[in-house]
Amino acid sequence: MCRILLITPSTNGYEQRITRTLTDMGHDVAWIDERLGNSFFIKFITRTGFIRLLRPAILSHLKNIFKKIAEFSPDVLLVINPETLRGPEFKALKSAAAGIPIVVYKWDSTTRKPLDEDTIQAATKVYSFDPVDCRKESRIHHLPLFHTNASSPHVEHP
Repeated sequence: MCRILLITPSTNGYEQRITRTLTDMGHDVAWIDERLGNSFFIKFITRTGFIRLLRPAILSHLKNIFKKIAEFSPDVLLVINPETLRGPEFKALKSAAAGIPIVVYKWDSTTRKPLDEDTIQAATKVYSFDPVDCRKESRIHHLPLFHTNASSPHVEHP
């Protein structure tokens, strides 16, 4: 199978369940938190857009992600529900991970948490659970939020 670097916010233990499921499917998986942290303050400033005022902290976090990429040598970067990483960070990520496919999955509607053009362009594939997002933007592909291994027995390499 393949080595997957999962980059997603820590949310209700989903990151652990996703890691475990991918591992059970035969993949080698490493996880890194997409957010700077999980305190109420960090979540608040991230979701209100004020996180951009902490640009040095974002750049430092991005360096941690680059370090994880170098250490783990993934075949795929799987970024689920990005909040902190935006266009400029995705462009840097694409550059730092040259040749490694970047798959972005949104489990929040883009009306609630938009994706910018740079993020879409940096990604190899972009998926959303929201069929409306997919109708609005042809580069976003539909993938239901809840599915099981029985309905999707293999993971396609992008």
